[in-house]
Amino acid sequence: MSDGSDERVPREAPGGPHFVVPPAVIGDEHITLGDEDSHHLATVLRCGPGDPVSVADGMGTRYWTRVAEIGSVVALAITAHEEVPTPRPALRVVVGTPKGKKLDDIVRQLTELGVDRIAPAIAAHSESRPSGEGAERAIDRWRAVAHAAAKQSRRAYLPTIEPIASWAEAFDDERGVVCWEGATTPLIDEAGALSDHRAITLAVGPEGGLTREEVAATGLAPVGLGDTVLRTETAAVAAAAVTLALVSRLG
Repeated sequence: MSDGSDERVPREAPGGPHFVVPPAVIGDEHITLGDEDSHHLATVLRCGPGDPVSVADGMGTRYWTRVAEIGSVVALAITAHEEVPTPRPALRVVVGTPKGKKLDDIVRQLTELGVDRIAPAIAAHSESRPSGEGAERAIDRWRAVAHAAAKQSRRAYLPTIEPIASWAEAFDDERGVVCWEGATTPLIDEAGALSDHRAITLAVGPEGGLTREEVAATGLAPVGLGDTVLRTETAAVAAAAVTLALVSRLG
């Protein structure tokens, strides 16, 4: 909705780039982009005064703006804004930490799909076990990856990247499904029934899979993803996409 004017918020995002900025830089009439975003808009994208730009605060408010001034930083004039409804059911994805930087790709693609929370968890077969400063650096990197993906996919909400936990600590009386090669129920038969909940959880193990005890510890319904064996990074994204579609949040 607009701020008391007769201007209608467009049903679709206008042409132009999209940025996700902290609420602190959003004023009543203008938004001031930071140094990196200002450089990207003015120098890389070559936007000029009057060009349309969409902006989100990462917390559900989307702004329609026009470039007002280009100097050392870029000022955007707000023309309208809207409050984007909180997606329901919220989807939390717990991923057993894979080796290398595979979780970077998982975070990127889950963010593009619209996942709300991403929880890295160390399972029995996890080859990557970040701790201490290494864990803090990994979390910072994943949050940066999520921010860039939210910008690219024009999201109004930034996903929450949770601190790294042990597999057992990652679950607390939740509703949802856990992907497991020993399951006899397909994901498609189970996930659709979750649409009435406010929040649901999807769990995917690391390379090497999950033990029977780890599956039981989640408290979630075990489900399968078909006859083929998927890599962790494939399983997490495929299962999230199917789940979001079945609860009417995708497609």
